[in-house]
Amino acid sequence: RDTSFFFFFSFGFRTTVEDTVNGLNIVLLGGRSNECFYFDQQETWGEMLGTKLRSKLGIKLNVFNGGKSGLNSQDHIFQVKKLLSEHNWIDIIIIMMGMNDLGYALSKGEAFSRMPDENIRVRAFYSDVSEENIPIYKQSMIYKKLYRLLFTASGYILSYNDPEGLFYISKRNERRAGIIVEQKVDLSKSLSNYEENISTINELCKAKGVQLILIDQATIWENNLSKRYQDLCWGGFMRDTDQHGVGLYLSISQLGLLINEYNSTMEKVSAKNSIPFIKISSALEKDTSTFYDDCHFNESGARKVSDLLV
Repeated sequence: RDTSFFFFFSFGFRTTVEDTVNGLNIVLLGGRSNECFYFDQQETWGEMLGTKLRSKLGIKLNVFNGGKSGLNSQDHIFQVKKLLSEHNWIDIIIIMMGMNDLGYALSKGEAFSRMPDENIRVRAFYSDVSEENIPIYKQSMIYKKLYRLLFTASGYILSYNDPEGLFYISKRNERRAGIIVEQKVDLSKSLSNYEENISTINELCKAKGVQLILIDQATIWENNLSKRYQDLCWGGFMRDTDQHGVGLYLSISQLGLLINEYNSTMEKVSAKNSIPFIKISSALEKDTSTFYDDCHFNESGARKVSDLLV
């Protein structure tokens, strides 16, 4: 098949329902691993989770998938703050994250820890976000469209959507042609920011009486990963070199160690603040029965995730 079918709620979330009055309402936040961009609606792990929970609990339950490619914990603070300030129908927020915090910290360094509010506001939702405390001209549709266009071109957002999957072929080739770095990279500042961001999200949820649930980031990365699976990976970009078209990429084994640090940070914050935490990273097979690249689930992987969460 070459077409995936999406159904969107008016706020820009993937869902098959518009009813926020009746039943238990769950909002999913995260990056592309949540979004399941290449899947039909019923194949996403969020949609399957809703179906399985309705069957198991025997209640009306609505799932709204706010996953969006490239979003990280800074974006999720904005999302949660915006959602909970304007909507009182949300009962539970489930967030799967870690990968994009790692990726941005690795490639952007200090610039990632201070992303402009304007950038976050533009990319946080598929629908345009209204803000009363910004200048009038920035609230105009023309400004929003122009800024979104410039923002996308700046490199903070990449478009992965092409019918032949040429993006993945290109990115995998770039990693293969790159210089692999085996040395450990210190991301302690990013990890500290990540810990603080999780705590902030939790406080926002607590203040509104919304239950927060956290899910760690599963990846295919591990030490001694076979060449077959390494060839599926394209992540780990650090920076360009003086050689045209040749970049520095962190090794798969080092990436695996780093994502474990982000997952451990989430687990630590969850335990400290009594946040329900679901560790899927150690429960999923690190192969093509789960992933089609570094961390994104295929149809089988999405089914496994929904089973684990139920």
